[in-house]
Amino acid sequence: MSKKRPRVLPSVDTQLVEIYDDLANENENIRLKAAIAFSEANSPQNCHSPEQLSKVLRRLIRGLCSGRKAARHGFSIALTEFLYQHWGNSSSSDASLQIPDLIDNLVKLTEATGKANGQEERDHHFGRVFGAGAFIQSGVLLQENVPPNAWHRILNIIYEAAKRKPWLRETCGMSIYEAAQMICAGDHNPRFIQALIDELIDSGLAKTPEGIAIWLKVQRHFPKAKMPTGIWQDENPLHRKEKSKLAKILNETPIARRSDEQSPETLQRGSWTSKINFAWNVILSELMRGQPVEGATPKPMTIGFRDFWQVAVD
Repeated sequence: MSKKRPRVLPSVDTQLVEIYDDLANENENIRLKAAIAFSEANSPQNCHSPEQLSKVLRRLIRGLCSGRKAARHGFSIALTEFLYQHWGNSSSSDASLQIPDLIDNLVKLTEATGKANGQEERDHHFGRVFGAGAFIQSGVLLQENVPPNAWHRILNIIYEAAKRKPWLRETCGMSIYEAAQMICAGDHNPRFIQALIDELIDSGLAKTPEGIAIWLKVQRHFPKAKMPTGIWQDENPLHRKEKSKLAKILNETPIARRSDEQSPETLQRGSWTSKINFAWNVILSELMRGQPVEGATPKPMTIGFRDFWQVAVD
């Protein structure tokens, strides 16, 4: 009778397991240290084959969908750095795994299964938005040799989530706003910012707190951007004639819309929260700043701070 062969257990990288666990830690400092350790362990020198890259990407994207809330932040930082390290310089990226393929994987791996409960579906939606944000923050989409459709796809992922899931709208809006900030801070092709505005209009989200913040950011730092007519008086959300509408939007009150805009039934309000929407800070800063940047058209009919406060707050 032959002896039974001992079962060979697969080798487990305990250090990597610990890093993944720390990426979801509630403590921000622990998450950041884990992200640094992850980047070092998965640098281009240590992780370069298509199989290795695919495995790590799969693990990071699944981590974004974790039920542990802090995981979204830790894994998105790790994903941002991983994308930058391996695809930030197109000459060093693996030819068999390109950015459009990575976006396909993001969409596929953040699709909730049919057996998922409500909370699991929410986690996957959050994971997709945080993953799309990592693509933006990594800067890989802003390379001139990356297909323009890649930028549009990521924007569309975020705008669609904002439109369909009211409780995600502010998170999505902040992601797009940060994208505009990043483009403003660098010397990038104006087509990126124009696409951002065009997608905002197409999504029907221009007349939301987040849409206003994005509009103002683009208008101040990209005065040559083609802002669509007919949305705001003189293309200015802070125009005196728009003050009542502005107050209703900021206080999440349904407003009457033109026939070609999404109705309050199809464009749902964002979920209530005691935390003030980031759009308020953007608008207040714009009102306090006053003067436009060089090259921008002056806005003499902009509402004053006192009038805004009376109509929106008092």
